[in-house]
This record gives sequence, structure tokens and C-alpha cells, in this order.
Amino acid sequence: MSQSLKVDPTHLFMSADHLDMHEADHTHAQQSANADIAAAGSGWVGSSGEALKGKLEHLQTVADHISNELTHHRDAFRHIGNKYETVDQDAAVDLLRIRQNL
Repeated sequence: MSQSLKVDPTHLFMSADHLDMHEADHTHAQQSANADIAAAGSGWVGSSGEALKGKLEHLQTVADHISNELTHHRDAFRHIGNKYETVDQDAAVDLLRIRQNL
């Protein structure tokens, strides 16, 4: 026999908050690293300098993607938590509507 799904919305909200903190930490670290790299970038010359600039652009794209994913998952956890919080209320409203239509 299968077990029923048990979800505590509080855990989803806590996970969303943790993702929010990770995203903020990630963004702060990335901005700090970008500033350090940009300061050093003025000394880059020739083909090696161009290669480093290209790599930096790629890393910035990856970092932006990571930030977007963290934000997306944070928002999804909050949305799902809100849905689970109201599932009993929504079901009660649906049952009242069904009863009224009988």
C-alpha cells in the first residue's frame, strides 16, 4: 500500500529562504571577483589577454545562469508552499460549491 504525501509548507518556505541566502552569497562573491578581475584586466595583453577576457565573459554568463536558477527554485518553493498551505481551504470551498449545486 502506498503512503500518502506529507508536506510541511514551513519546510518549503525555509528552503526558499536558504536558496535566497545562497543566491545573495553567490551574487556578492561574483561581483567581488568580477571587480578584482576587471582591475587586473588592464594588464592583459595580446592573445592571452583576449583569451582571458573571453573566459571571463563565459564565467559571467554561467554565474548569471546560476543566479537565475537559484531565484527560480526559490520562487517555486514559495509558490508550492503557498499552494500546500491553502489546499485544505480550497478543498473546503470546492466541497461547499458541490453541495450547493446538489
